[in-house]
Amino acid sequence: MAYLSLVYNNPNFSANKRLNLFQTYANNTANTEQNTPMLTIRLARGGAKKRPFYHIVVAEKTSPRDGRFVERLGFSNPQASGNAQPINISMERFEHWTKAGAKPSPTVSRLVRQAKRATQSNA
Repeated sequence: MAYLSLVYNNPNFSANKRLNLFQTYANNTANTEQNTPMLTIRLARGGAKKRPFYHIVVAEKTSPRDGRFVERLGFSNPQASGNAQPINISMERFEHWTKAGAKPSPTVSRLVRQAKRATQSNA
């Protein structure tokens, strides 16, 4: 908006040029709001320094990485050793949220594929 106020108050821009810029800005913001999903399935980092642990959460797209979330679907422990589970995802809830329109991040999509392969090999 600061850019638009600079353009509007600048005498070097004609009225048609200003109107054109405002319409372009309005169209671009309307298109990005329609195309982006409101909810996303992503990782929220936890754990200590140098010991990452990630929660797989459904969160609003605009919320911070480790901020407020709607629901926790599982976890990923990249440094799991021994009998510890490296990945745990509630597939029922994952399917529910994807059908509801939540878009998984690329990393979460990869982790879901890994979890499905692990459950198929164990069965």
